[in-house]
Amino acid sequence: MSTPTFTVPEGFTLHKENTSAILLPASNDAFLNPVQEFNRDLSVACIRTWGALMNEEKERKWRQTSERRAKKADVGAHKAKKAKTEENGNAEASAAVQPPADAPAPQPADVQVPLEFRPHRFVVLEALSATGLRSIRYANEIPDIKYVIANDLSPAAVEAMLRNVELNDLHEKEEAPTEGSSDKLVRPAKVRVNEGDACALMYNHRTERNRVDVVDLDPYGTAAPFVDASVQCVNDGGMSG
Repeated sequence: MSTPTFTVPEGFTLHKENTSAILLPASNDAFLNPVQEFNRDLSVACIRTWGALMNEEKERKWRQTSERRAKKADVGAHKAKKAKTEENGNAEASAAVQPPADAPAPQPADVQVPLEFRPHRFVVLEALSATGLRSIRYANEIPDIKYVIANDLSPAAVEAMLRNVELNDLHEKEEAPTEGSSDKLVRPAKVRVNEGDACALMYNHRTERNRVDVVDLDPYGTAAPFVDASVQCVNDGGMSG
């Protein structure tokens, strides 16, 4: 994904990293460590690999379930046909019966369209986002992401995140209605910015229906204060780090 061409506003500098670009205020209100680019590269690679393995496992289970259902349907159809043959008698079942002239034409049997596996689209929560660069890179570079929750307690950081999310065209956006429709379409945000305490946010996602699939902590210091909340808000089989 290429970032759009634009004029950098006065008082800001443009920082580009792989597929993404962010605006950094000269006042340095939002923290960014350029040395951590390699760490962000590794995080992207790890989540991509986890996502691929997770969907491979889900597809394997989906195929097993589909095969069982197909076998069950075949057995049921065979039993029904056998029962009908025994009821009518072998001779009558094999006799050719001509339908009346005014009888409706026979309808073709329902054709079952083969179903396709749909990869699971997962949700990532970045608890301590600062500029939002990591969340933006996740949204741009990792397939099958539904959306990323980018959180920070600092109002200045949240302001920077909102600006950078829009810069990368990952914000909620109205789109032109489809042909023949007057209804406006709203494209959901791929990165959803939240201002609040990291632990409070994660505990708010601890119920089963609200859990996320991946939690990214990356704290400036020890992760100990955040571990319990991160474990409680991640789905079974999810990823936290």
